[in-house]
Amino acid sequence: MLNVGREPLSDVGATVERIIADSGDPDLKVVRDRLRACVERINDLAHLRQLIVRRKSTAYDSGNAEHEALLQSLWKALKPDETLQARKSKQWGAIGFQGSDPASDFRGMGVFGLEQLVYFAARHGADAKHALQLSLGDGSPLSGFPFAITGINITALMVTALNEGRLDRVLLLRGPDRAQFDALYAVVFDAFAREYTASNPTNIASFPPFFDSFKKRLESVISVD
Repeated sequence: MLNVGREPLSDVGATVERIIADSGDPDLKVVRDRLRACVERINDLAHLRQLIVRRKSTAYDSGNAEHEALLQSLWKALKPDETLQARKSKQWGAIGFQGSDPASDFRGMGVFGLEQLVYFAARHGADAKHALQLSLGDGSPLSGFPFAITGINITALMVTALNEGRLDRVLLLRGPDRAQFDALYAVVFDAFAREYTASNPTNIASFPPFFDSFKKRLESVISVD
């Protein structure tokens, strides 16, 4: 049996020819193009898994100018009318980081967690700013949710779902590449912010059980009919 999907194939064409040959009917040329398209998509999905493993394994480095520029772009996208007074600042708390240095919050998902936050803020600006507003709750202490930390948790959720094969159907239908994965991330983040707020959480203690429930029904959030 051919192992297609988890590991990228080095030669899609040869694999297609082998499948046709193994079928026992060498005259299946009419399905060759369709089979090639299917195998290519499955191969693209395997490449996507490898790409994301590399990105999340890349630690955020405050000495890396590209990483620092990416972090600054997140602030500018979410807070265009407010100047960040210093690289390490309590201002970061306004967009949901835990302390004065956001770098410490990227340990689990590496620079990939930041890249997805920036994608959401820059490419889906209206939705991101709305989610940020919802994250503030009613303004009282411990209401709402931490925007940036939630985004990193959603990245972790998406990566786990990808590795478990729970996103295969939707990605194979949409096109399994980084652009589609990031687009799904934006859909999930937006849905979480809206649904969590609509649940009328009592305080931040409501976040963990709601997030666990959200994890279990992830496929329904991004289903493709």
